[in-house]
Amino acid sequence: MYVAADRWLVRGAKGHVLTGDALDLSIGARASGLIPMSAIESMESIGDKPDAWCKRHGVARRDTVTVSPFDAPNVVLRLRPGQPVVLTTCQLERPAPACVFLYLDRPELLRAALERAAPAV
Repeated sequence: MYVAADRWLVRGAKGHVLTGDALDLSIGARASGLIPMSAIESMESIGDKPDAWCKRHGVARRDTVTVSPFDAPNVVLRLRPGQPVVLTTCQLERPAPACVFLYLDRPELLRAALERAAPAV
């Protein structure tokens, strides 16, 4: 029943929305949350599975979460330590891990927003 309801919610979901200062995540009943731009340390495009990416970068899988309707993310966000980011996954609210795997239709829009939000050095 949960799987059928989740598929229905994903089909009707608005998806991820980029606001002026945050990325609003929404994937049916699977996951939701708000990641402020200031909490994103870096963004990387990926072409392989999260497990392979984690192994290559020395990141424990338990320090990640996947927020993707297809379970095939194309982007990974590294979050700044100590930021108050909370995600809801499988209807449980928890602090966001170090890395968030996402599927974005237009990753270039987030990349441009991050560049605009970055402080000048």
